[in-house]
Amino acid sequence: MLLRERRHAACFLSDAAYQAQLLLRQHTFAWPSNTSGPMTDAKRPKQSSGQLTPTEIPKQVSKKISAQRRDQSSREQANLDQSRLELVEALRGKGIHDRRILDAIGRVRRDAFVPDELKEAAYHDIPLPIGQGQTISQPLVVAWMADAMELQPTDHVLDVGTGSGYAAAVMSLLCATVHSVERIPELAQRAKARLIAEGYENVSVRCGDGHQGWPEHAPFDGICIAAAGREIPAALRDQLVIGGRIIAPLGNDRSSQTLYRLTRTDEHQFKREKLGKVRFVPLIGAAGWDEGH
Repeated sequence: MLLRERRHAACFLSDAAYQAQLLLRQHTFAWPSNTSGPMTDAKRPKQSSGQLTPTEIPKQVSKKISAQRRDQSSREQANLDQSRLELVEALRGKGIHDRRILDAIGRVRRDAFVPDELKEAAYHDIPLPIGQGQTISQPLVVAWMADAMELQPTDHVLDVGTGSGYAAAVMSLLCATVHSVERIPELAQRAKARLIAEGYENVSVRCGDGHQGWPEHAPFDGICIAAAGREIPAALRDQLVIGGRIIAPLGNDRSSQTLYRLTRTDEHQFKREKLGKVRFVPLIGAAGWDEGH
């Protein structure tokens, strides 16, 4: 990373020098040839229209470089926006047909939720590392889980395992509020900052134990668990409304799990449905695995 920054710095200085040389060649200065001694303001001739003083040249160079950077940034963002539209079409081709979900995927800038060095891969339908041994989920899986929750505009959702904040951003466009819990402080802080910067005002993030949910805001119409465990923690089941849905990857194998939908049918009963094979990072704790194992 340090080497990359040094290369960029070297390019920038070369650019500035080149621009300065061009400007010096393009603009002449009306200095008299018969002046002896220091030139006073009275002796200094007025410059003709279009001429630049030496002190103005760095400003002109800076303006040109800034404009070039803005143009490059605009082109890069346009390319990312096009990639986002292509991702939506790819998900449609993979079986996601709910227009609200496709619209949400199309509106959320996934490139804002990945490390800078991975921005070009942001709209590939793959999980990507985000640090701390965690990943941002594959867009298809995010869409799949949102679809399985059957979210309504008035719903209140609990998101267990904030990660980058991307899934919370997508769900926030489909429901009334999202309360998201992340156990790793660095990820929680980063996700919160990103969500605020991107304008997702109906998402709340806190650092804490996902097993405990967020009882102060319970009950929830939907609970999305983005980490794989052996079972669903009792505290999370208790925070679901009757008729509400929990989407969670479950299994005894850390390398492969099954995605389930649990619908609460009454105070003590849940209907369980298998949705398909997935692979998630592990849920740490009593309902999952010990950290580091």
